Amino acid sequence: MPSGSRQTHSVVVSNDKAVRLPAGGNRFGWLLRLLRWAVAHPVAGLGLIIAFQTLPTLWAKDVWFPDEVRHAFVARNLIEHGHWLVLYLGDIFYADKPPAYFWLVAGIALVMRSTEPVVFMIAAALSGWFFLAAQTILGRKLGLGPRVVFLAGVVLLSNWFFIERLHQPRMDLLFAAFIMLSHAGFYASMLEGGRSRHWTSFAFLMAAFAVLTKGPFGAAFPLAAFVVYALRARNGRVLRSAAVLQGLLVFLSVLGLYLAGVVIAEGPAFLRAILIDQIWTRAVHAVSQSQPPYWYLPQTFLAFLPFSLMLFFVPWRHVVTRSGLSRLWSAQPGEHSGAVYLWGALISNLILLSVSDYKLSHFLVPIFGLLALITAHHLVSLERNRRIALFSTIAAFLAAAAIVVQFAAGWTRWPESVHGSLWVGGGLLISALLVWLSRRRGQLAVAMALCAGMSLTALPFYLITVHGLNAVMSPRSLGLMLNERAKRGQATVQYHKDYFGIFDYHAGRKIAPVATYDALDELIRNKPCGIVAIRQRDLAAWPNPPADMKIVARQQLDYEDYVLALWGGPICG
Repeated sequence: MPSGSRQTHSVVVSNDKAVRLPAGGNRFGWLLRLLRWAVAHPVAGLGLIIAFQTLPTLWAKDVWFPDEVRHAFVARNLIEHGHWLVLYLGDIFYADKPPAYFWLVAGIALVMRSTEPVVFMIAAALSGWFFLAAQTILGRKLGLGPRVVFLAGVVLLSNWFFIERLHQPRMDLLFAAFIMLSHAGFYASMLEGGRSRHWTSFAFLMAAFAVLTKGPFGAAFPLAAFVVYALRARNGRVLRSAAVLQGLLVFLSVLGLYLAGVVIAEGPAFLRAILIDQIWTRAVHAVSQSQPPYWYLPQTFLAFLPFSLMLFFVPWRHVVTRSGLSRLWSAQPGEHSGAVYLWGALISNLILLSVSDYKLSHFLVPIFGLLALITAHHLVSLERNRRIALFSTIAAFLAAAAIVVQFAAGWTRWPESVHGSLWVGGGLLISALLVWLSRRRGQLAVAMALCAGMSLTALPFYLITVHGLNAVMSPRSLGLMLNERAKRGQATVQYHKDYFGIFDYHAGRKIAPVATYDALDELIRNKPCGIVAIRQRDLAAWPNPPADMKIVARQQLDYEDYVLALWGGPICG
C-alpha cells in the first residue's frame, strides 16, 4: 500500500450487549456473575467447561485400535529411548507423523511418571483447551467482541464432533491450535498493511509448528487464507514484502533445523520416508482414503450439528451484504474486515481439502474454529423470530436423537458391548428440554443451556458406553497374553500385510511384525514354539499353517476378528 494511501479498518462489529438472565431476584445472581466473569475471561471460562467434560472421564477410556495404540507405543519409545527427532515404532522408523504432539505427551508423561492411557487423555484435553485459547486470540484479532468469542467456544463445546476430539488421544486439536494462531498473526499483519515483521514472523512460526505437528496442511491452510485476503485487499505486493521474506526465513529455518537433525540422527533414509513415502504419497496417491471432491461438504454439515442447522435460518442476502462478502473482490485498498477474512479462510481451506486425494474427517478440525467464529458472529445478529425458530429446531433434533440412540447399538457390529443408551438418551432429552425452555432468551443463554445438556450427555457416554467399548476397541487383553508368552521365552509375532504395532503398547514390548506368509513360514521353521496374532480371515487364507497350530484366544477389534494362534504344541504348553 502506498505510504500516502488511506487505510481503513472495517473490522467485525459484534453485538456485545450485557449478559441478561431471566428475572428471578437473587436466585440467578451467582450465575449471572459467573457468566459475566466467563465472558470477560473466555480462556478460563471455556477451560472450566472442558474440565467438567473431561476430568471425570480421564480413566474411562483405554487407547484404542488401530492408531491410538500405535501412537501410544511411539510416545513410550520416545520417553524410554530418547527418540526425540526421529520417531520409532519399536525398532522401525515411524514416519507417519511429525514429533511435536509426541513431545507434548512425553512432557505430561515425565511429569506424571507414567505412560498409562490417562496421560494421553490429559494430552487430548489440554490440546482442546489450547485450541480454544488460540481461537479466542484469533477472534479478538479479527475484531470480535468478548461475548462473541466466548459464544464461539461454547458452540464448539456443544458440538459432539468436538467433544469426541477432547477424548481422543490424537494430534488434531494441537495441530488446529497452531493454525488458528497462524491465522491471527497473518490478519494482525494485514491490519498494519502487511509490513509488521513480528506478526508475519509469528504467523510463519506457528505454521511451522503446525507442520511439525501433523504435516504440510499446517502451512497450507493459513497461507491460503493470507494470499486470498491480500489479493482481496488489493495488496498483492505484500506477498513479496520484506516482512513475508523474513517470515519465510523463520519458517524454513525451523523446518530446516528439524530436517537437519533428522539427517544427523538417522541419515537421509528417514528424510525420504517423510518427504516422499508419507507427504507426497498421501497427497496424490492415497487410494485407500480417496473420496470425491465434494465429500467434505456433507461431512462438515453432519460434523457441525446441531449448529449447522443455522444454514436454513440465516438471511443469506443480508449476511453477504453485512459481512462485505458481496465486495469480496472489490474492496478499497487497505480496507480490512474480519468477517471477510473468516469467510475467505473457510472457503480456501475447504477447497484445499477437497482437491487433496487424502480425505479424512480429522482434517475438519482446523476449519471448526473458523466455523464457530462465523456462527457466533452471525448468531448474535440473527433476527429474534429466526433465532427462536432455529433453537426450536435444534431442540426437536436433540429429542429425535434421544430416540434414535436407543436403536444405535443394533446398527453396530458390537451391540453386546454398547451400554448406557438410556442414560445417553436421557442426556439428549435434557439438552432438548433446556434449549426449548430457553429458546426465547439471548443467544448466549441458549448456547450455555445446550452446552450444559451436552456436557451431561457426555458423562454417561464415556463412563458407561465408551468404557464398555474398551472390550472391542482396546487390544489390551491380547497384548497382555502376548507379553506373558514372551516372558516364557516363546516367539511372539504379529501378522499383517501392511499394518503393525497394534499390540506393542499393551504388551509392553515389541511384537515382531511379519507381512508375508513365506516370512511367517520361515520364522516358524526356525522357532520351536511361539504365538502369532493374526486376523481370523488371514488365518483362514494361510496356505500352509502348522499342523499343530491351536487358537488359544480370540477378540473382536473394531470390525476385525483377531486370534492368538499357538504353534509348537506340547513344547509351548
